[in-house]
Amino acid sequence: MCSSDLLSGRQRDRRFYRDDSKVDWAVAPDATGIGLLLIFVGVLHLIRLLRWRGWRVLGGPLIAILYLGYLWIAVGTFVLGLAIECAASRERVGLHLMTIGAMGKMILAVATRASLGHTGRPLAAGQGTCIVYALVTLAVLARTLFEFSGALSFLWVAAAAWTAPSTALPVPSCWPNAARWAAARPAAPR
Repeated sequence: MCSSDLLSGRQRDRRFYRDDSKVDWAVAPDATGIGLLLIFVGVLHLIRLLRWRGWRVLGGPLIAILYLGYLWIAVGTFVLGLAIECAASRERVGLHLMTIGAMGKMILAVATRASLGHTGRPLAAGQGTCIVYALVTLAVLARTLFEFSGALSFLWVAAAAWTAPSTALPVPSCWPNAARWAAARPAAPR
């Protein structure tokens, strides 16, 4: 059952959705051992992450966020494999850990670093940037808790924490810089 079904109080049409189906993974979605393979891959990702020694850069949020994003790949792959292997029908937890956690974090990390670098500002995360990083982490954790508890409050927290960094939060921090850049930019020839 997806979140929109819970919000509207209706079930999905069974012609389009099967509860017993697994996530269609590349070649052999229901093959024996695919869950074990995903668990093994998750462990390999975690070993790779540990070999990078990311704890050395915890003082620099712009780099540390990349390590945290990669951690979600390892955890998401492991949880997905565990859900498939145990037939727990919790594949969405692994998918949300990989999409919101890993992809969301890494895209955000690269975008903030690139926007700072391309605008000539120092490559240092300010307080607003750290708040945005924390909100995306809150979003993935709340979305995971929703899957296990079914409490709509977790879904609302996840939605707000996921939406705020891309809508409301950047505006106050961007306007002063945008006005300064516009004033410093030479006028276009007519």
